[in-house]
Amino acid sequence: MRYEFTPNTASSDLWALAPAVYLLDAITRVELLGHDLTQFLRSLGLRRDNLEQPGKYVTYDQYYGIIAYCINTLKVPEVGFIQERNIGLLSSGAAGLAAATSATVGEAIQVVLRYQNLMAVPVALSLNREAPNKMGQVARLTLGKLQHEARYPEPWHRVWAIETLVSSVYAMFQTVGMSQHVQSVQLSYTVPKHLTIYEETFACPVTFNATADVVIFDAAILDTLQVAADASVCSLAKRQCEASVRKLTSGASLLDQIEGIILSTSHRLPSVGTIAERLLLSERTLQRRLGELGTSYRDVANRLRHRLAVDMLNDTKLPIKEIAYLLGYTESPNFSQAFKLMEGVSPAHFRLRQ
Repeated sequence: MRYEFTPNTASSDLWALAPAVYLLDAITRVELLGHDLTQFLRSLGLRRDNLEQPGKYVTYDQYYGIIAYCINTLKVPEVGFIQERNIGLLSSGAAGLAAATSATVGEAIQVVLRYQNLMAVPVALSLNREAPNKMGQVARLTLGKLQHEARYPEPWHRVWAIETLVSSVYAMFQTVGMSQHVQSVQLSYTVPKHLTIYEETFACPVTFNATADVVIFDAAILDTLQVAADASVCSLAKRQCEASVRKLTSGASLLDQIEGIILSTSHRLPSVGTIAERLLLSERTLQRRLGELGTSYRDVANRLRHRLAVDMLNDTKLPIKEIAYLLGYTESPNFSQAFKLMEGVSPAHFRLRQ
């Protein structure tokens, strides 16, 4: 059985960005090794406080520029391992939530495959569960075409992308206590100078100069139940993902694009400046265009969050405090107050009367 999804490249402008959170922790940890990235960030038009903004995205030129600087100038080739060790699924918005709450590891991987664009996965992935044989049944996760390969053809690019993804998959297996069932990791590039980190990370044979980049593991891992599994939350998160993909396609209206960006952001509401940046507009132009439509960013965000709140209260058993967190409210009372303004009753009373 084979699962394979090709990343959507039809709407290039809205997909040509990566979440800043993917870089922030890597930058911090590289600096802990004694390196100062302040000047280089400035040369790319970035500041640390900007990277910390909710929903902040960076261009791929900025993203890969920082990675290349860490690898080639600062001589930290293991930045892919450093980066992925500290990024959880919930850093990836609705797609990450859908994966984290999927019933099994296999279903979680399928979510990642389907929503690769929303999660800024740098390599096309495919999963193949092979027919059983006398040695049992194995599955193969193959890492295929590199996104943006033509624009960034340097050898370090693929090595970094593969290291990031393979270490992420292995960490997922560790989380469910199944990493011992990974049979081998096969990599197409030559033995790297930082081989030690491979030996420290993977408790399985690692082969270099292979014909493809593949993680081979016992298929039983795919059927392993996830601790955070929640069918109702997963279903809701998948609906949000589908809505986000639909709203971020070419030709979508401005309001749909804004909602799509908010839906793809993890548990903190992006600022109007961040939304404008993602849409390649100035903040003033965005506010003017919204004004011409008789609305504002605050109104668009509040209406969307209210619709999501209603769905969560109706379709899940999530505590109200957790719903508030997922919707980007810093305090639960703030969520309750905003909800009551729209519905006339508190979230708790609304849930009771359904």
